Amino acid sequence: MYDINAGKFIKTITFEENYTNLKLSNDNVLLYSQNIIDIYKFDNTQFNKALNLNFNEKIKNIYTFKNAFIVNLENKIIIIDYSGKKLKEYKIKADIIDSNSRFMILKIDDILYLLSYNNQMIKIEDNIKNAFLNENKIYIEKNNELIIYDILTHDKKKLDIKFNYKTILFFKNKIILVGKKIYAIDSKGNLIWKHEFQNDNIISNIAITNYNTIIFSLFDSKYYKIVEIYDRDIIQKDKYRDLNLSLNSDITPETENNAENTLTSLPTPLIINPKYGEKIQAFNVSLEWVLPEYESTTVTYEIELKEISSGLIKNKKISNISNNKILLSLEPNTKYIWKIIAKDKGKMTQSKWATFSTDDLNFVLKRIKLSGNQLILDSKIKDNLIYFTGYTVTQKKNILKLLYSNISTKFLNLKAWDFGNHQDKYGTSISLTDDGTVIIGGFSSEKDIRGDMLLYSLSNDGKISWEITTGSSKRDTINDVYFDNDDEYIYLIGTIGTDNKGTNIQFAKYNPKGYRIWSGNLVDMSLKWSHIKKN
Repeated sequence: MYDINAGKFIKTITFEENYTNLKLSNDNVLLYSQNIIDIYKFDNTQFNKALNLNFNEKIKNIYTFKNAFIVNLENKIIIIDYSGKKLKEYKIKADIIDSNSRFMILKIDDILYLLSYNNQMIKIEDNIKNAFLNENKIYIEKNNELIIYDILTHDKKKLDIKFNYKTILFFKNKIILVGKKIYAIDSKGNLIWKHEFQNDNIISNIAITNYNTIIFSLFDSKYYKIVEIYDRDIIQKDKYRDLNLSLNSDITPETENNAENTLTSLPTPLIINPKYGEKIQAFNVSLEWVLPEYESTTVTYEIELKEISSGLIKNKKISNISNNKILLSLEPNTKYIWKIIAKDKGKMTQSKWATFSTDDLNFVLKRIKLSGNQLILDSKIKDNLIYFTGYTVTQKKNILKLLYSNISTKFLNLKAWDFGNHQDKYGTSISLTDDGTVIIGGFSSEKDIRGDMLLYSLSNDGKISWEITTGSSKRDTINDVYFDNDDEYIYLIGTIGTDNKGTNIQFAKYNPKGYRIWSGNLVDMSLKWSHIKKN
């Protein structure tokens, strides 16, 4: 157990059993394997076994809810509360395909059944591949058909799908099919939008955010890429859709809490510039707002911003703003959605979302012809300058280089600095501070040919403030470095080689002067790709 806020180790818990699965529900931790379930209670730093359950047949899966959990056994399905009391038992040899607070859908010999908790069971469809529950509808995959079954009316609608997809996502106004392409279709099967990724393969699960996006990673046989796709309907509103995340849902139907928001004396911010839907013909815009009839010297503001281009979205947050306006640098052919949050003495209000956009701005990024065999591994943009890090291949050595150029003109004054003249050095990641300091992470072989972690702090004109070389001299490297401008600390993630040719993951926190606050290792693990993200 670790405290992730302080990066502090808390304790190790030793079990007598070898568990293969773990699920969480409020303060309950369910550990199980084969035919055993042990339930542990977590209270601060105390972690005690509260219940042991043994079954005479194999556990297929467990579905957790707030007040109970469902155990899918080989020949029966049992609903049990967290005191161990059996609430219901169904003597059915079936696989639970999906479940919510009112229904389960079961698959028996490729036949789909709907089972309610009041013991009603009806046949839905035969020869199915898979099925999903979403509110009062069941979505059924069958050959090249997608069947939409309405639980309340018993109506069926069949869509002919000619696209070979692996994953299907359901939203209020559309269905998204994911394979080597991504298609969004309406309930009649009409194409709304699509994305194609050439020969790239999706190699991760797809995460649905609360910001109208889906996120996944691609692999093109050389590099991993993270892709985020925006659509106004992509938002997870059904709290029962993902059972593994439904930690606060009851096994019985719930009524929604429609209580009005508590009134506050802090007024709602009003956005005054840009105007809603305005198209900006400049590289910068002044975001402006007012807080009506409110005077305070302690009020601060925060901006949440979505930057949308070619269907992809970047989420940004600007905090601790003391004035009623801020200058924002813009990108061409981009849509911006933003809101302002006001905070004062523990109170908080927020504006409605507003939107504006840019056209192509008659601006084309140009290629940079690098001298020698320079390879850029990471870059950041700040104040119309591009900061690069990577290395240069020469006949004698590889040298870490930092390059930058003004992107808003013609890439004039391209400069580069070399650091280290003895052994190879590589820059793998770069981060920037608000005061213009450049932080670079990578690896070096000055101490040992197999590599050590390397961390640099530079001024924006390439002068070294401090540098740190650390590690165990066994294939050590920093994969990603991040400077948090709010708390002003440096965070890094990397890998450390071990004596048995294994690899450990290391997390660490440094202050701006290069002093390490803490570090922690995950043993016998490795990183193919890494990125540090706040929160």
